[in-house]
Amino acid sequence: MRLGGVVLCAATVAAVGCQQPVSDSTEFDRAAVQQEVREAVNAYFAAQNSNDVERIFATYLQSEDFAYLGATSVMAGWNRFSTTVANWFRNRPDIVFQHETVLVQPLSSTVAVATVRASSTEQEFLLFTQVYVRHDDGRWLVAHEHVSWPEAPAPRRHPGTEEMPEAPEGVEP
Repeated sequence: MRLGGVVLCAATVAAVGCQQPVSDSTEFDRAAVQQEVREAVNAYFAAQNSNDVERIFATYLQSEDFAYLGATSVMAGWNRFSTTVANWFRNRPDIVFQHETVLVQPLSSTVAVATVRASSTEQEFLLFTQVYVRHDDGRWLVAHEHVSWPEAPAPRRHPGTEEMPEAPEGVEP
């Protein structure tokens, strides 16, 4: 009896172990991911147009892993970004965006990149590249965002990132 159980167990392990693994990056419904992310992009711009900061923030991954790269600034982490964006929207209560989703590139069943052409009442031409991730609750959230526009001011260093002169020997910086 024990030998039969061991043989059955060994056969099961061999059969399961020899199967080809299913890779999430190749085995998913690309069209479904594209449609879901397009809907998330539309919800993102609807939130932007609402000028409701809480609604806008609900479209983002609120994590220290969040990253924003604008034409003039880089912000890592949700806290820094959310403070800046909240102030930006409070100072622009009438801003309105138009958008066209140019491309959605699914990378897996939980990650996709959206390329969006847009305009606003302040800027005639904007380009957004957004990395969307599927949250545990099923919502697609912006985890990384890049925004640029023609003739944007040149990137500048953020305060505190300037190179420091080397300290004299024996003196700690």
